[in-house]
Amino acid sequence: MAFPTTPIARLPNHGAPVHALTFSAGTGQYLLTGSQDRQIRLFNPLTGKLIQKFSAHGYGVLDLAVADDNARFASVGGDKTVFLWDVATAQTLRRFQGHAGRVNAVAFGGEGDAAVVSGSFDGTVKVWDGRSRDGRAIMTFAEARDAVSAVAVLGGFIIAGSVDGRVRCYDLGTGRVETDVMGGSGVTSVCPTKKGDAVLVSTLDSRVRLMDRGSGQCLQTFKDDGEEGFVNEAYRIRSTLGMADSVAISGSEDGRVLVWDVLTGAVRERLWHKKGGAGAGEEVEEDVGFGWWGWGGGGMGSGGLEDDHTVLLDHYLQRSHHRSDKSRECSHRPDYHHDREPENVLLTRFYPQTLIPAAIKSTGSSTYAEAAALLEHISRTFQLATSNLPGHDSSHDLMLWATCYSTVSPAMMESYVASASS
Repeated sequence: MAFPTTPIARLPNHGAPVHALTFSAGTGQYLLTGSQDRQIRLFNPLTGKLIQKFSAHGYGVLDLAVADDNARFASVGGDKTVFLWDVATAQTLRRFQGHAGRVNAVAFGGEGDAAVVSGSFDGTVKVWDGRSRDGRAIMTFAEARDAVSAVAVLGGFIIAGSVDGRVRCYDLGTGRVETDVMGGSGVTSVCPTKKGDAVLVSTLDSRVRLMDRGSGQCLQTFKDDGEEGFVNEAYRIRSTLGMADSVAISGSEDGRVLVWDVLTGAVRERLWHKKGGAGAGEEVEEDVGFGWWGWGGGGMGSGGLEDDHTVLLDHYLQRSHHRSDKSRECSHRPDYHHDREPENVLLTRFYPQTLIPAAIKSTGSSTYAEAAALLEHISRTFQLATSNLPGHDSSHDLMLWATCYSTVSPAMMESYVASASS
């Protein structure tokens, strides 16, 4: 199937650089964009019509995520706040505060997309309960040594990329974290495959890599060694998979959108986001979003920075359901290595000795009942579905959490309270 090369719409309604865009869930009939002008806009990508504006941010909008029911979406930016929106009313449902720096990334997770996961410049990943009126985070991960630039949720796993050049995968069922070292280059995006067996990772060394989740092996490296080349050295550029995971798509700092074949790693297309192509204006960052459109075709959108404050839409002529499971190992660059770091141990935060003091300290809980209720809530929010994780026994997770809070006596709680306050 041919990749779309003919633009069908350009959305010029932005008064500042476009940092984020995402299609609606399912058939992708609508498009959300986030801009430096602090506005979130909802478009009909078929007609290019602006349907709604969402205004609440005091700083630029840096990332967006849409819930599976399309009734809610989350947005983050320079406010240090996570906004949860109701689409129908264009009003915020929740505002979660707790990050110490701008929030770079957001994703939905948990049963019914009840949880919201965010990654921040402060180096933390936080988990928020979208149904609770308590605006405090229910979990915080602080393993990153630099800003967290991207997050993704896959069943009971949180995948986070950071500027320290690591991709960390948190298993909420077992309490393990696995770390992949991406050659010392900052990570700008993470995108899991539909099957969840691999992750597409963008880094600031002008490379996009497809990483095997199980082994940490690099399955394919995407680059462009042509005369113009593929450049990603300064900007946070998002990458994505499309056409049933058969192509990898990313933007380049020279204003192009590059498309690679996943199996061969070869460049399939080089498209210009800018009007007039090469030489038309200054450098333009691309934030590429991908979604299927409701009329049976497919769609791709790219957003521009610097002199280009537009969103460009391309379309597919037909939809393909074919997906090949073949993959090829990439040739490793000398500066790239995979390392399961010493962090690869059971996170003690998941056990009573340290989990409960951490819960007390972060939420202000002062009694055994409050801490126990918090742990029970976390376990319910992140129950793993056996159907989504082959071979996984979800009852193990319930037993793990039950052990955490039911075996701690009130007397033991006193020592935990003392530990948390020390």
